[in-house]
Amino acid sequence: MAKSYVSLASTFRNLVDKINSNVNEIGDLATLKTTADSDLVGSLNEISDSIGTGGLNTIAQTLIGGINEHETDIGNMTFTGLTATDISAALRELRTELGDHTTLTTPTTSNLVTAINELDSDIGTRTSLTTTADQNLVVAINELDAEIGTLSSLITTNKSTIVAAINEIETSIGLIDSNLAVNDLGNLTDFVGSSSSTIIEAINTTYNRIPNVYDSDGTLLNG
Repeated sequence: MAKSYVSLASTFRNLVDKINSNVNEIGDLATLKTTADSDLVGSLNEISDSIGTGGLNTIAQTLIGGINEHETDIGNMTFTGLTATDISAALRELRTELGDHTTLTTPTTSNLVTAINELDSDIGTRTSLTTTADQNLVVAINELDAEIGTLSSLITTNKSTIVAAINEIETSIGLIDSNLAVNDLGNLTDFVGSSSSTIIEAINTTYNRIPNVYDSDGTLLNG
């Protein structure tokens, strides 16, 4: 649309037409949705204050481009496994599922990673296990349990623990050299005359070989 200018040579009619044309192009100020609606400068300044000053920190330097850039960084709002459809709701849902970290019973409870690392340190390196199974604690413990045997299968009077059973045998056969080291016990396959595959079986075999001991009135002392 060609621009028309008003000059000193213009007629009054030209002036009226130009003013009316400008009003039509600008529009009715009363329909402005800004709080300031008396003049265009005030309205534009209000919009500028709402947008803010300074440059965007995004690579894109337009509002549309900056918002689209953040949209790409945030990613798809469809969260797999969650019912939430926005980030705030998704974070609250995850917090509820994970639980309150302040209720952790580990000494350091600042965050889940610290607590897990603390437990990992307390448990130790799985590959350092000397059992055949060295990648799974449950399998390693089951392996040890199978080698030790069932406590209830002990034929000693005391069946509560291996230590208690051994102490009972020690009492029956006399004091064993206090300098005997654990490694001096050797391997299960080295038990003479025994095909024991577990400590329990070996203890039972040894226990059966202990002769009965009676006191002077005939009371069985090690029965």
